[in-house]
Amino acid sequence: MAPLLPTAEDLLPALREALAARRLSNGPFVGRLERALAQLAGVAHAVATSSATAGLMVALRALGWRGEVLTPSFSFAATAHALSWAGLEPVLVDVDPGTFTLDPASAARMRGPRTAGILAVNIFGVPPDLDGLTRALPGLPVLCDEAHGLGSSRASRQPPRALVWSLHATKTVVAGEGGAVLTDDGELAARLRRLANFGLDARRDCAEVGLNAKLPELSAILALPQLALVEASIQGRRAWVEAYRAAFDGVTGLTLQTVPPGVRSNHQFFALRIEPRRFGRRREEVARALAAQGIATRPYFSPAIHELSCYRGRLTSDRLPVTQRLAAEVLCLPLHPGLAPEQAKRIAEIVLALRRPAVALRAAQLARRTRSASSSRTRGHSPRSSALKKVPSGQNLVAAKRSSASRLRLAGAGQRVSSVSSRAKRLRR
Repeated sequence: MAPLLPTAEDLLPALREALAARRLSNGPFVGRLERALAQLAGVAHAVATSSATAGLMVALRALGWRGEVLTPSFSFAATAHALSWAGLEPVLVDVDPGTFTLDPASAARMRGPRTAGILAVNIFGVPPDLDGLTRALPGLPVLCDEAHGLGSSRASRQPPRALVWSLHATKTVVAGEGGAVLTDDGELAARLRRLANFGLDARRDCAEVGLNAKLPELSAILALPQLALVEASIQGRRAWVEAYRAAFDGVTGLTLQTVPPGVRSNHQFFALRIEPRRFGRRREEVARALAAQGIATRPYFSPAIHELSCYRGRLTSDRLPVTQRLAAEVLCLPLHPGLAPEQAKRIAEIVLALRRPAVALRAAQLARRTRSASSSRTRGHSPRSSALKKVPSGQNLVAAKRSSASRLRLAGAGQRVSSVSSRAKRLRR
């Protein structure tokens, strides 16, 4: 996703002010950004951090959870990393096949006596179903990894204890690297600030172990002007999403993420699920074809968390059939809010041109099997042809005739392959 960025001229006045004051950390611009983010989120407090991952780490420590935390495997690695760094044990659960967000039923199956809370995740701009989680797992506190969520919203009767936004370079508001923890809990916000600043209190003492998770002033200066561009950015991405949806709607083998009624998505990413048996192409084939045209895509989230080398076979998890399919089939297409949505139509045309209906796909598979069989027979004759040099001349003639007949059979097989391939091409046209 390409963000809308301010110009250098937009940044110069604030840069001059910060450089003149020679205050590049713990300064006024981070405070201004925090107040603006809290207002945008509709909460009382925002604590800016050096990244969303650092924000999650600080929030998990501030909440005081111990033991196991339920979280989806279909997420970016940072979700599980933050839990692990905070000394918690990720318990991986499956996701809903429509929204791609945490499945309350799967989470309920994995709740145990050591379950401390839920780390729910916004996926591609769609917030998790907090009301569904509350019904399925009453009494469990929730923290939301909303790295994809700035500008998204979903009404819920029971809000999370806190949520974490990302200000990474691909997000709606960009600080280069950065994040923010948002909450209505004043006591929690105060502890978040201490933990993100080495654990220091007003006396410059450390009552607990913290870390340096502060956002620099220059990052806040970059992010601040973009708050005025949030709506334009979301509207621009929505126009691209609508163009994609119009092009892909009803196409066999292509499935789009569901945005439930009452949910406002910021359309952080456009996820296209490509089912190879029905579409006739694998995700990787589509990605390569688009890359050949200079169009970048991302296979989010592949591998899923349970398939990462550092976690494979080491974490407790529910059955993950939906996660497995999504990790193998989802391809995120580009969104450029600063460009006309006609570009999305051109990308969609490239994707659709790759589609192979079932009849053509079966013909292509038959062609591959025939070529494979022909190749095997050819390899089977190689030792015999070398042995011909050793037999008497009278037998050579007989062997040569047999070899000629074999070549004729192979040529016939090759013609059948060509015929099948031709039919496949006509069917694709």
